[in-house]
Order: sequence, then C-alpha cells, then structure tokens
Amino acid sequence: MSQRAAENERLAEKLEQLHEESPDKGYRRLNDDLRHDCGIHVNDKRVLRICRARDIRSTVKYNNRGCTRHAKNP
Repeated sequence: MSQRAAENERLAEKLEQLHEESPDKGYRRLNDDLRHDCGIHVNDKRVLRICRARDIRSTVKYNNRGCTRHAKNP
C-alpha cells in the first residue's frame, strides 16, 4: 500500500468519526472541522472524494409545508 493510500485510510477513519458525532455535516463542514479541531489541512476535493467512496453524506432536513388549497375532486 502506498503512502498516499495509507494517509487516505487514516483520513477516512477520522472523517467517519467526525460524521458519527454530527451526521448533519457535509464534506465542507467536515473539512472545516479537520482544519480547526484536528489541525489536518487537506484539499476539499480530496475530502469530497473520500466521503463519496465511504458514502458519508449529510442528513438534509426538509421543512414540510403541506398543502394550502383544497383539491377540486377529493
């Protein structure tokens, strides 16, 4: 295994750990956490590629607005 692949594995484990703590964060906010909390500076495209490979996605919260008008033929 190459050095880059081993580094990607360590980075992927760290990203999965951060994602378990707060699953509502996407790759941009995970990259911010890596930079500020862990001191790991990597490119955001690399974080995105690892997140796609490991299926790390943010949980999107939708607002249910409902229907405001009555149906013509209920």
